[in-house]
Amino acid sequence: MNEKEFGQSPDMGKESENVEPIKILMVDDDPSNLKMAKRLAQINDIDIQTFQEADKALDYIEKCLEQNKDLPEIVLADFTLDKGVEDPVIRSGDEFITKFIELYDGYKTRLPQLKLPEIIGISSEKSYNEIMVKAGADNSIDKFGILKYFKAITDERNRPPLR
Repeated sequence: MNEKEFGQSPDMGKESENVEPIKILMVDDDPSNLKMAKRLAQINDIDIQTFQEADKALDYIEKCLEQNKDLPEIVLADFTLDKGVEDPVIRSGDEFITKFIELYDGYKTRLPQLKLPEIIGISSEKSYNEIMVKAGADNSIDKFGILKYFKAITDERNRPPLR
């Protein structure tokens, strides 16, 4: 399911001005949402890892931590994680976020340089957004806001420094 490791820039066929692509991890049980996110990431020069199953995303993050590899800068988690997966271990975005933060906290003492990624919940229901923020998400966006979000973070990353 993972095509490449973080740190390997996607080949966009364009010159990069020494700006590393933003690294994002996305968890969503809907394969069409993951496919759309991959396309948007490619258009916006974003390095994305996608997972349909939250427990596999946590395994991936733990492997990165064990090997002292870079974590994604942003973690996107859908609220409902049980629709497209048979018998999921983790059934909701807030549960995933809680487990992700617990995993991070367990490594923070051994890796003091470790930086907690920005955690964004994805949902079309406002009440779900509030639940994910309570679980530890920094923010929450509507599913249809992903395109705007990808564009905004790319524009911010590519903005020339102020003098």
